[in-house]
Amino acid sequence: MRPETNINPYMMKMNIIKGAYIALGLSLCGLAACSSSDDTMPDNQPFVLDSSIQGISLSRAPQLDASGSGQFTNGDVNTLFFAHKDGRYLKDFSYTYGQTYYWDDVQLNADGQALKVSACYPAVSVSNPEDFSWDVTAQSTSTADFLAAAPVAVQEGHTTQVPLRFTHLMHKFIVRLQADGTTVMEGDLVKARISIGRFLPQARINLLTATVKEAVGTHSETVANGAVADFILPPQAVGRMEMQITLGNRTQRFKLSELKVGDSPLTTLESGKAFTLAVKVSKSSFTITGQGIGPWENQGEANGEIIL
Repeated sequence: MRPETNINPYMMKMNIIKGAYIALGLSLCGLAACSSSDDTMPDNQPFVLDSSIQGISLSRAPQLDASGSGQFTNGDVNTLFFAHKDGRYLKDFSYTYGQTYYWDDVQLNADGQALKVSACYPAVSVSNPEDFSWDVTAQSTSTADFLAAAPVAVQEGHTTQVPLRFTHLMHKFIVRLQADGTTVMEGDLVKARISIGRFLPQARINLLTATVKEAVGTHSETVANGAVADFILPPQAVGRMEMQITLGNRTQRFKLSELKVGDSPLTTLESGKAFTLAVKVSKSSFTITGQGIGPWENQGEANGEIIL
């Protein structure tokens, strides 16, 4: 026989109300994280680079689509440059994609100040980022191309997503040989030699602003073999720069200043842009005509025909 239980209805009701208040209090504590400083951010926020790349592919990673746009992949390394709002350099930091970084890792000691951050690829080690020299002819680099991202605003300890848009600081000069199909066949063009000479090989770069200041150095020459030549050059005035094409026992030279874009002569190889020449090769002549431009920002093409 079950024992009788005396239940007070009033006490039952009070216990239910008391339990409801406790549950509500726990819920509110969970929403507020039981903190007395609900409106403040944690001292050490993670930060992630949200990077995009405009233009034509490098010779290796990062990964780019058919249009030349893309993103960095795990293992790629950027050098970040932190500066005060007024542009004064603070420090640099090596950032490897795929790893997690916190603001404390950077050790800026800027007390939550508003800052600027720029970046470059490949990663570099510099003492003065406002006057960095990049030599497109250096044998020690895997690519002549150089990417940089203009500065964006961040706040130390608070910004968690850093959007960086990388662009190509060098110029791309593209030469495409085309056989006439009668006196010269496509297979013959593998023996062609294409060169550009009398250019300045070093770009002086301000890494804090992601801009090229000028081209300097001793006049140089770069050579490619075959039907296609993609020359990466510092932006500069064409001056006395020359291109030379050799096929078999025939050699033809011409000055870049003789080319025209529309009705205007080609005077400057611009940063982040590409200029393309298509050269039709026959047994008796080289004919230079205009051609479509690749994914880098279009500088133009040589209009009309020049019989060499």
